[in-house]
Amino acid sequence: MMLADGRRLVSSENFFNQPDCIPIHPSFRMWTLANRRGFPFLGNDFFREVGDIFCPHVIDNPDKKSEIELLSNYAPSVNREVIIKLVNSFSDLRSLVQDGVLTYPYSTREAVAVVKHLEKFPEDGLVDSLENILGFDSYNSLLRESINEVFQKNDIPLVSPGNRAELKIDLAKEKKLPPAVKTEEWKVR
Repeated sequence: MMLADGRRLVSSENFFNQPDCIPIHPSFRMWTLANRRGFPFLGNDFFREVGDIFCPHVIDNPDKKSEIELLSNYAPSVNREVIIKLVNSFSDLRSLVQDGVLTYPYSTREAVAVVKHLEKFPEDGLVDSLENILGFDSYNSLLRESINEVFQKNDIPLVSPGNRAELKIDLAKEKKLPPAVKTEEWKVR
C-alpha cells in the first residue's frame, strides 16, 4: 500500500530493508467499519480501494433472533414485545431496500438508536423515539407512507407528519412578579 508521502507498507515477508518501505507486523490486524458503496452514502468502494492489501469481510445485519438479543441488551427495561415489533419492522424495511422500493438501508444501528432512546427516555414512547431516525424522511411523503405502512403492519402506529394530532401544551400558572427594585446604576461616559 502506497502512502501519501511516497513510502510503501509491505508485508514483513516482502520487506527488503529499503528506506521507502515500512514492514507490517505479522500479527497486525485492523478492524474498519465502512458503509456500503453507492447511494445514499456516496462512499468509496472499500474493496476496490484496499482489497488488494486487506482482507475485507462484509458483515450483514444479524438474523432476527440475534437482533432481538442485541437490542434487549441495549435496553433491558424495554418490553420484549416492543423489541420484537421493531426487529420485524426493520427487517421489512431492509427487504424493501433489497426489492428496490427504498434506498436507505435501515440497519441495526438505527434500531439500536431507537431502543437506547426508549431505555433512557421511556416517557417519550416508541413513536417519538422512531421519529428521531425517521424525521428526515418526512420531507418525502411517498417514502414516508411506505415506511409508515411497514411499521403499521407490525402494530406500530406511525402516522404521516401532516396527520399528527396537535400537541397539547400545559403551561405553568401565571403569577404576578413583585415590583422591580433598583439595585445598581451604570453610567456610560
